[in-house]
Amino acid sequence: MPSKRPAGRLNRSTAVVWGVAFIALAFVFGYFVTSIRDLLGNNPAVAGFLAAGATTSETLISGFLVTMFSLVGILAAIPRDKFVQALTTVPAAWALVAVAALVIGARPQIALAAWAGVVISFAQTLLGPTFHLDDWVLGISPFWHVPVISDGASPAGLVWVGGVTVVLLAASFAGFRRRDITR
Repeated sequence: MPSKRPAGRLNRSTAVVWGVAFIALAFVFGYFVTSIRDLLGNNPAVAGFLAAGATTSETLISGFLVTMFSLVGILAAIPRDKFVQALTTVPAAWALVAVAALVIGARPQIALAAWAGVVISFAQTLLGPTFHLDDWVLGISPFWHVPVISDGASPAGLVWVGGVTVVLLAASFAGFRRRDITR
């Protein structure tokens, strides 16, 4: 039986969260707009463009604002449950970043191997089910552990992925610390 509660009451918490997020974004954008002239003036490449008359600081600020407001508009247009589903993929993406950081921190000579995590995850996520690979093989990809929010799946897989990501990042930072980066 459908709920008889008004739509406003059902969506109140979601509207409050979005409202607070947009107010926070307004403060962030306001800060950037007021300080962007200083940022632009300190960058020699941008100063060269400005001095050559290729653009103006007002044009750059306007372009920044148009881009940011476009992104905010796109985010605002995403239905509430789809946005949350998109956010659940963030830990899996960071796991791939952690693998790349580990490879580069340990052996910068084989930096190309950092792409292995991306390629393997891509193959397992998109092609693995087609070839009926076992769950343990599919489970190597961090994206396999992303729960489907609309199905009410448990976020436990994301906790594990997050934990592995933290361990990999800690190991990569240890690798970077041992390297002589000044050469």
